[in-house]
Amino acid sequence: MDPGLMLTLAPELRPFRPQVEAYANAKIQRFAYMFANRLNPNLTKEQIDYVAADTMHNMAAMQEPIQMMPQQNLRLVLRHDCLSSGCGDNGCSLCQYNPSRICKRNLKQKYLIDDHLRAKCGAGLRVEVVDEIGQCMSEPVPDMELEVHVLNGEKYKEVCPDNTLLNNAQLRGCIIQPNHKKPLLKRESAMGVAEDTRIYLTVEHGQAPLSDLQCTTSSEALLCGKAPTFRLLVWAIDRGSGAAVPNVTYVVSESFVVATKRVKHAIKSDIPSIGDHISKLVHIGKATVDKLQDIRQAAIEENLDLELPDELNRVDKVGQFRQLVEMTEKSGDLKHKLR
Repeated sequence: MDPGLMLTLAPELRPFRPQVEAYANAKIQRFAYMFANRLNPNLTKEQIDYVAADTMHNMAAMQEPIQMMPQQNLRLVLRHDCLSSGCGDNGCSLCQYNPSRICKRNLKQKYLIDDHLRAKCGAGLRVEVVDEIGQCMSEPVPDMELEVHVLNGEKYKEVCPDNTLLNNAQLRGCIIQPNHKKPLLKRESAMGVAEDTRIYLTVEHGQAPLSDLQCTTSSEALLCGKAPTFRLLVWAIDRGSGAAVPNVTYVVSESFVVATKRVKHAIKSDIPSIGDHISKLVHIGKATVDKLQDIRQAAIEENLDLELPDELNRVDKVGQFRQLVEMTEKSGDLKHKLR
């Protein structure tokens, strides 16, 4: 059969051009015979071979060789559709007291063990494959899947202080190797979980969900230091070889902490309600909470003469604390003593 249709081959296939062309022509010939036989069962094999060869010859004469499409540079990003009801404008009179604020990051700063990986607003997280201008690629990338790892956030910060791109070896050096008995991440279904506990995501319409993943281990229990952090690494790999896909840049999440469930009631509020206990305020520790239970007695122990209205001697709620702060703003002496 006349080869006719000539393809521009990838560099790695050029040494095997005769074998590739012979294989392609055999497949075309087989398809032509079956297709023509379905259209007209009375055609002979010789007639079909003649028509197929003549068509291939005419195509080669009329067209330039088919060029392979150049690889497009893609990257992975983390995204979510924020469910907050506030507008995000700090000067908005309607939203300034609304505790539901637009998320400034994708992952929460703190999760509890077995929490699903969701944004602070409760929205599901996803990984998207985007092009150079940030548009989600709805067309599938052949033979690609995503692999998820947990990074040592402190080590990553040392290796990559400026959030520059790292090579594979540097990234692998930051990966926390999972315990086969208890992986760092789990998912409710067993789909996409390898025998070595690694988690794989299937990309559909340019995106893959992360919200079915759960944290299983406290970052403080696993890593040394005070409030050490994790990060998520998601990179694209070839489904067959497991090698990184060269034209798809990985994504690393913001840092986050995973705590045990016993600290659930001690988690601070970003925007507390006036009815919340003062322990929900950031930078208010146990010692301060104890002193605020009897401010006059705390002042006596510090040899301070302090005058306060009776209703503010014991401060339990955020609303009372706010009144106390407003009072200190009007009196420099009181502010100095309460410090």
